[in-house]
Amino acid sequence: MAKLPLKQASRLLYRYNLPNETKRPRTLSRLSDTSVWERRKTKGKVAIQKMDVDLMELYLHRLRQKRYLNPKNPIMADFAAQFPYKATPDQKQAFLDVEKDLTERETPMDRLICGDVGFGKTEVALRAIFCVVSAGKQAMVLAPTIVLAKQHYDVISEQFSLYPQIKVGLLSRFQTKAEKEEYLEMIKNGHLNIIVGTHSLLRSRVVYSNLGLLVVDEEHALFYIH
Repeated sequence: MAKLPLKQASRLLYRYNLPNETKRPRTLSRLSDTSVWERRKTKGKVAIQKMDVDLMELYLHRLRQKRYLNPKNPIMADFAAQFPYKATPDQKQAFLDVEKDLTERETPMDRLICGDVGFGKTEVALRAIFCVVSAGKQAMVLAPTIVLAKQHYDVISEQFSLYPQIKVGLLSRFQTKAEKEEYLEMIKNGHLNIIVGTHSLLRSRVVYSNLGLLVVDEEHALFYIH
């Protein structure tokens, strides 16, 4: 960080103006005026309190919901056998926890899986997806970038290649308008079982036939919402 000598402040510190700018910039606040800062603090506190109330209402609503319990699929072991690596103790526990959420809990699942890159979070997600999709529900995988969404699509397509009845689709801005319309129709009619994409999947135009699981991939965490 560069230091500005106080004696040279008047010479080195000046107001930035755009070329040909005539309008004086609006002053955001002054050091001598504490009322503006106090108003902003109050406004921020009110916004945080409202967010707290909204979150509490949302989770109370979720706790009141009774969901369909996915039966344990006898071919889950065959699907898990495709995993080419030896599962770590944390992975094994995550597998058990997610399976219990999906097969035994009557309230919707809301789980966070944390781990560094390469620690097998995707494999946990794949088994959760298989559990939900094999029960006749749709699964959505949400990624922060198109590149990551494409990676997920490739991995999921490969893992589910032995199950031709399960259809996987990728919705991205690289598709033509006609391709997007076709995919949207397939999602709406339930012809796509697993849908991968970015946050555009949350738009009102994307109507799901029977969505059962949302997987959100964000940096070093996976969020599961059932």
